[in-house]
Amino acid sequence: MCADIVQKDNREKEDNLSTNKKSSTYSNLPTDITQQADKMYQDISRTLRALDTVTIDGESSIPIHPELVALSLKRLIPDTESQMLLSNALPLSEADVVMIQRKKKFTESLQYLKEQVRLTSLTLAETTGPRVRVAYRLCRYMTHIRGIGPVGEPMLWALRSDDVNINRYEIPEPYIPEIGWFRGLAALRQLLQNISESQYTYTYQRYKNIVTIKGMSILPPPLPDQYLSNKPHIDRKNGVVPVNYDPKGDVPLAYYLNIMEFLVRHLGIGGGEHKIAGGFAGIKEGLPGGPTTINSINTDDRGAVLALLNPEIARLAWPSRDDLETFEEYILFPYIEQLLIDHSQIAAEDTLKAEMGLTRSEALDYVEAAKFYAREVHNYVPEKERSILISKIQNLAERCDKASMVTTELNSFKVLSQILHLTKHEEDTNLDKREGLKNALKEKIAGGKPIIDVEMPDNQEE
Repeated sequence: MCADIVQKDNREKEDNLSTNKKSSTYSNLPTDITQQADKMYQDISRTLRALDTVTIDGESSIPIHPELVALSLKRLIPDTESQMLLSNALPLSEADVVMIQRKKKFTESLQYLKEQVRLTSLTLAETTGPRVRVAYRLCRYMTHIRGIGPVGEPMLWALRSDDVNINRYEIPEPYIPEIGWFRGLAALRQLLQNISESQYTYTYQRYKNIVTIKGMSILPPPLPDQYLSNKPHIDRKNGVVPVNYDPKGDVPLAYYLNIMEFLVRHLGIGGGEHKIAGGFAGIKEGLPGGPTTINSINTDDRGAVLALLNPEIARLAWPSRDDLETFEEYILFPYIEQLLIDHSQIAAEDTLKAEMGLTRSEALDYVEAAKFYAREVHNYVPEKERSILISKIQNLAERCDKASMVTTELNSFKVLSQILHLTKHEEDTNLDKREGLKNALKEKIAGGKPIIDVEMPDNQEE
């Protein structure tokens, strides 16, 4: 066993030595990279701490940082709809007050505390479903803000590209305000504009052309050129990583996670504070007089958010392009299509809001995207449908022949000849019956008196 340990140590030393040789060019990173990322995290933390300690008369148990007095850092973390309602922006209904009281009592219970501890012990593999679901919500909303993916259209097709070398999920693209959303989310759009105008660039080789771009990607951004050598497109293709890379000092990644945390707060993901049917969700009501339990969707989403927003494991925790497309095409859309078949569109939207914690605009977007997908995939082509129908009729005739069902077999040939336009369709013999029923209804409406249709002259309007 000692020999195995020595051999393992020698192999690790050799691996480290070879890595240092490959990455010796990248040992000196710009010092402002770490400083910028650290400042962003500090600004958010400092602002949240001040909101909890500063009283309305300006007093605080800890000194107020000068930047909080001189700069509007609150725009990085705007309050959500649920936070405004919970702080009495408008009077709450009785149902809301009861729900909030129950939720507050439950969050202080031992069961809730155990659930929070259990979340931190889950592995990434155990949270695959929630991570993909939450990441899909965030990425889809991101495409709408960027103007890349229209509302009501599958993300699978909105982010497709004619160039096989282009992965629009992972390659950063500049933010163009003119083609994105103009309303709301000003802080998020400002972050996108700031990173598009920053020094951080990404160099790729597309066919024989070397292209350098700026901006932000839909999935976590790759390492910028500043971390690589003077041929970053080759290093990126070979997957080179600097020895002293620190994800907490990665500014583009910090921007990305800040944007996603903003969306998590805006959409209420994992918070369980959306208003549903006159009350706040987040806990599941049992039978009258029975125990109150945690809403599993909110608990799972909260665990997924913990992993997705952690800079040290973000690129490992976030799903890939194939994961998102598989979830959309093979899981989400078939589920929504079945809801539309079994219920109405409004009922389908309500189900998505209740079971997935979606907002109203998200639920409408998902349903319309599923309908768009179904319309394109299940496209009706008369020639194809006619050939399928002919095959079915021929199969029916063969089975009737084997079962000596002569009448049904003859009727099958009769229908088949009509489809192939070998014979004319029979005239409708029920016209007289329908005409008599029409006259009877008219007499009933007129109080039993027969109605005589009077022909009007051609030059007189009816």
